[in-house]
Amino acid sequence: MLRSSFTQKDKDFLLLKNGPCCNFCSKAFFKDDKEFDLSSFKLFFYKIRNKSTTVLKPEIACIKCYQDIGLFVNCFVIEGLVDDTFLLSYYVYTFAVNPNHDLRLRHSLLPYALNRTQFDDTFFKFLFSCEVKSKELYLQYINTKT
Repeated sequence: MLRSSFTQKDKDFLLLKNGPCCNFCSKAFFKDDKEFDLSSFKLFFYKIRNKSTTVLKPEIACIKCYQDIGLFVNCFVIEGLVDDTFLLSYYVYTFAVNPNHDLRLRHSLLPYALNRTQFDDTFFKFLFSCEVKSKELYLQYINTKT
């Protein structure tokens, strides 16, 4: 889910909540250290599903990270009800270039595993249960990383 227009109140909130840079790579959102560059980032929402409700949580990323996250998450779109939080957490710990500390806390691996090795195992169990097309898309995504 995307939101393309931002009010001054939105900008102020984003700066207070997230700081003046991308949470995934730490790229600054300012031109010439003064002007806030609205075209340099995207606000997106990921879903947290509880037993009876779905909550949308905002996250902010630069255009490059936003596109990369989209490529990763879209590998699994045909799987139906995939846990967005799980995928985003895996992205943060595996593919994010320079994630900030708060992002790592918000997307902790602890709901899924006790350590990084178990988290990787959990992801690969999920991957092996996916449709062949999802596996192919993931391999294509991985090839863009090397």
